[in-house]
Amino acid sequence: MQIDLDDFFLGYRSWETLVELVHMLPQGSAYWAAVADDDELAELVIDSLKPNPRPPLHGWTSLHESLATIAEFCEAILAAVTNSDQPFRGQPRPEKAIERVEKRRLKSKGDALLRMVLGDRLSS
Repeated sequence: MQIDLDDFFLGYRSWETLVELVHMLPQGSAYWAAVADDDELAELVIDSLKPNPRPPLHGWTSLHESLATIAEFCEAILAAVTNSDQPFRGQPRPEKAIERVEKRRLKSKGDALLRMVLGDRLSS
């Protein structure tokens, strides 16, 4: 039986069927070799395994903010009482778009300064 890829695009066959068929390809096939050799996919997989230290912005309320502030006060008091050498990190809060843009701009300025100082040596 032959399957025409156009059938999926034209709606004659379900996309789920295509996914099932792709997963049935032998391990040594060109598809699986390409998947195993894909740097961008590997980065996505590794990044997805890292826990996000910041909570999501959706659902963050003033109550969450207050609890995070109280937890920070407790940590600061505990650090002062115990003479802890550990640096104060604070509680994680959601990252907002303005913080991401500021971080991106700061990195861009730093990269520009490095290019000015190092010139062509930066890429090597």
